[in-house]
Amino acid sequence: VENLLNGSPATMEYATSRGQSQSGVSVLHPKPGEPSKFVDSLPTGAVENGEVYALVTKMPGPQQSSQLIAFTSNRTPSRLAAVEWFTEARHAAELVRAIRKPDGSLPQNYQVILKVRFMNGVPTETSYVAHRELAVQTGTAH
Repeated sequence: VENLLNGSPATMEYATSRGQSQSGVSVLHPKPGEPSKFVDSLPTGAVENGEVYALVTKMPGPQQSSQLIAFTSNRTPSRLAAVEWFTEARHAAELVRAIRKPDGSLPQNYQVILKVRFMNGVPTETSYVAHRELAVQTGTAH
């Protein structure tokens, strides 16, 4: 997935990052007052419990007329919760409200950060954190 994202004509705004104590989602171009990273919270020794961030990226796909949606996170429960947010009507409606542009339209290409709490490997709470519309270079061969 990372190779597809890196080879895209879209300029990424966020990236999933891994590290011993600093895994989460990095903000690649922080705005004033915005954190540079949303850090996962995983209790020591409790890998089935925690609060982690999921990153959803919608952008042009490898074929000229295709679209790619990538669900990335450092833990499986948060990827599952992110997919649910995009496929269950009540969550999708909340997401649409959050990313709708002032003119009422929806961005064509974007990234969304969701925060997911989970216990025993099961998502228990998911919330919208932030999103950015992605700039896409036009006329680029895929």
